[in-house]
Amino acid sequence: MTKPFNSNEAGAFYLATIALALASWQVSFNLGAYGEIFYADLMTLWIVSLAALFGALVVRRTKEGESYATWWGVILLATPTVLMTSALWQTTLPWLVDLLEWGALLSIPYVGFILLSVSAQEAMEIKDRRLLIWLLVGFVSLNAVSYLAGANNALFFACDDFVRAGDQAPMTCWRQLVN
Repeated sequence: MTKPFNSNEAGAFYLATIALALASWQVSFNLGAYGEIFYADLMTLWIVSLAALFGALVVRRTKEGESYATWWGVILLATPTVLMTSALWQTTLPWLVDLLEWGALLSIPYVGFILLSVSAQEAMEIKDRRLLIWLLVGFVSLNAVSYLAGANNALFFACDDFVRAGDQAPMTCWRQLVN
């Protein structure tokens, strides 16, 4: 039998899990369905990470000695900016652009962490290592499911579903036969 979780931490876990899923599901689905991260998602991630990077560089440390961003956090927050400026050098290093796209995807949970720590401080009440591990497992698992759902979208959606939603149908969607 495992030790029960603290109720405040359990609530924070729910909040953090849902927030991370909302922030990343569509990005992973589109990456699976279309093989790319759409510019609107990149723009949102870019401005949020750039604002968080600006905040982290201005605040650095609080009076209590807490840092808003670690050195690796600054790298994660800078990744979308480097990706968005990749047009300057992507012809010479195309493999780096692919790496940066995955890095941008990995920056989503950190951006979510920053937003939650500032706006919903109760979400930062998670101290139990088990819940932190489960949060990471949940994030990776939900995004893997989202990516696989996008890659296998024909199992879930017809091409018309995408078109009716105002999206371009992916090449792999299910094309219904019309009599």
